[in-house]
Amino acid sequence: MNFQSLPTDAKSILALKWTDYEPYYNDLEARELNTGNIDTWLNDWSTLAATADEHYWRLYIATTVNTADKQIEDQFNKYIEEIQPLAKTAEQKLKDKLLASGLSPKSFETGLRMMRAEAEIFTEENLPLLAEEQKLTTEYNKLRGAVTVMWDGEERTLTQMFPLLYETDRSIRQRAWGVTQSRLI
Repeated sequence: MNFQSLPTDAKSILALKWTDYEPYYNDLEARELNTGNIDTWLNDWSTLAATADEHYWRLYIATTVNTADKQIEDQFNKYIEEIQPLAKTAEQKLKDKLLASGLSPKSFETGLRMMRAEAEIFTEENLPLLAEEQKLTTEYNKLRGAVTVMWDGEERTLTQMFPLLYETDRSIRQRAWGVTQSRLI
């Protein structure tokens, strides 16, 4: 399989479904691991994992940029319900495969130590809980994104107020903090 053929542009990545990812995970899982191919295997895995991460983070960030966009929220929820659990399970299988191989790629000691720790605590039963937590975080961000305050006669979101907390003028910082906190209490 050509892992370099995985999309790199946002539109194509956001269009991916689990059925697009699955053959790549299956390829990595089916490949024999040895000292001659470990570097290629790790590079292919890294490319695949980077694509899946990019998919997640583009959707997550989009939900925070416009907390009222129902379409983006639905896309994000679909990702965390349909793609993420399968991808995390497939990722764990690849970690287990690498750990079981006994191979220790050069300069990969820290990565292997982290994988061992992750493998020790991984359980598929937690994946729905992770999805639920992410949905609750999105809901929290929606609620927080809807909070506004009046600043110099202009309605502003808390995000728009944030830079004022770093103003050089202490009186502006203090007033901005006070306006923001009064709205949150």
